[in-house]
Amino acid sequence: MDTAPDTGAKREVIITCPSCKQLLDVSGLDSFTTVGCPTCGMKMFVPPPQDAAQAGAAEAKPRFKIVCSNCDQRLDVTELGPFTAVRCPSCGMKLVVPDVQPG
Repeated sequence: MDTAPDTGAKREVIITCPSCKQLLDVSGLDSFTTVGCPTCGMKMFVPPPQDAAQAGAAEAKPRFKIVCSNCDQRLDVTELGPFTAVRCPSCGMKLVVPDVQPG
């Protein structure tokens, strides 16, 4: 049985639309492919692979996501402060970022 590492494995790539903050899974697409946001239509590029140092730095910062109680859309609110009001890009419901203490 061959136990060599699979060098052709697909990388997981999740990007955030800069316009509406919709999360897009572009894992199966080639770098620099143009994609359109399904929520707002904004065009963006699939980023190139990160080198090991960049990947480690990106993984070190935890992401904070909330789920819309109306449509189950996941929203990345890492950059927003507690009690910030935000609208779901999918259904428009008003949501508030909770005050969550790490621990």
